Amino acid sequence: MCERWLLKENAKKSLKHYFWSAVLAIVITAAIMVVIGRISGVPEISIRLNPYGSAGYSTELPGYGYATIRGVLGILLSILVGYPISVGLIRFFILNRKESAGLGELFFSFKNGTFANVALITLCQSVFVFLWSLLLIVPGIIKSFEYFFIPYILAERPDIERREAFELSRKMTAGHKFDIFVFELSFFWWYLLAIVTFGIAAIYVEPYTQAAYVELYECLKANMGKNE
Repeated sequence: MCERWLLKENAKKSLKHYFWSAVLAIVITAAIMVVIGRISGVPEISIRLNPYGSAGYSTELPGYGYATIRGVLGILLSILVGYPISVGLIRFFILNRKESAGLGELFFSFKNGTFANVALITLCQSVFVFLWSLLLIVPGIIKSFEYFFIPYILAERPDIERREAFELSRKMTAGHKFDIFVFELSFFWWYLLAIVTFGIAAIYVEPYTQAAYVELYECLKANMGKNE
């Protein structure tokens, strides 16, 4: 396992060269996710006046059929658009680690026609973790760390087969699941800072953590290559 302090220092050094484009990439990604969330929103039970003029709660969901369609559309957009763009954000950080990459990398899987494969594999990742969580919470947590790097693998190899992607992530995280957990936990104070500053500090925290996770990925990928 690479030293946490070294991974973070490398992330800071790398981020200096593309910080503001990284902020813009995160803002674009977040905006798309918000739009998808708004599309899938279900209307709340409304308050209305009853025929006698007094206020009362409606027992109906106005536009329920429409809301159902919106919900289904939102789920499809989350899978077919949200997942590939999230992987595209990771790709943006991976490429900028060594060279200059533009914001177009957010949409790379749409440009090369691999978005369906990316969406399917990331959906499988989410479903598998959920199913393991149904057994007990602990197995779900373990599997979430075992499959942790699947989006990173897809960012570099969007046409990879599902079984291979899962196997690579297993090999990469073997013996390092607790290290990954501690690495995540080490950002607690940064996230707390973002909260107490009402999101202002997130302008730095989000790009920094994204870059740091890429450093972790590159480190474990290199270690896996040495052990093979």
